[in-house]
Amino acid sequence: MADAEISVLGEAKPPKSGPELMTSDVDPKWLVEQGVDPAKAQPLSETGLTAMVQIPAGQTSGELTIPTVRHAGADPAKQVLLHVTGDPRESGPDADVTGTVTDAG
Repeated sequence: MADAEISVLGEAKPPKSGPELMTSDVDPKWLVEQGVDPAKAQPLSETGLTAMVQIPAGQTSGELTIPTVRHAGADPAKQVLLHVTGDPRESGPDADVTGTVTDAG
């Protein structure tokens, strides 16, 4: 449990296996809020994306959401890997977290 609020950063990295989540799979409005150009279809790991979540003092967890959009037709499962660290680094985790998006949207 944190004595003070901490920031946890999730930096997009290439997944270790499977197809990667693309910018075209993610809500364009959210991408703009993160400083990413949604018009350029590219893997998230190539965008420089680093998302952040604040964990309030007294809490032990937080939620970082990457909002996806639905495509016409079936979409294969895609992977997103975030390298998660605290800010400052010594205040939080230092780990890779992988998520799978099934039928993005």
